[in-house]
Amino acid sequence: MNDTTNKDYKQLVIWRGTIVGEENIEDFEKFFHDEGFSVKYATEFETLAGNGGEGGRKDVLFYVHGKDIQKFTMYRLKHEGMSWWEDAIDNEREIFPERILDKYEYSWN
Repeated sequence: MNDTTNKDYKQLVIWRGTIVGEENIEDFEKFFHDEGFSVKYATEFETLAGNGGEGGRKDVLFYVHGKDIQKFTMYRLKHEGMSWWEDAIDNEREIFPERILDKYEYSWN
């Protein structure tokens, strides 16, 4: 999508209940580009049972470019299930697989 290095993608976002699929990653990133944001797809996973749910929800993680974080702050609030990864960890840690928590760490320290 662009020539920027991955280190410029600073904020991880979770979009709960969203499936992208490997064959649609480019379209996913283009969708956000058309909305005015540079993003990089990270991964998808299924949640575990807990926190009042049975598990199996599909969630997607993606990074927002550092230059877009401020304007993305309001954008994410308009989309159900979308939040900063750190907020999700603070509130739902027990439903995320350990392999996801190990790979995508809490970065607000």
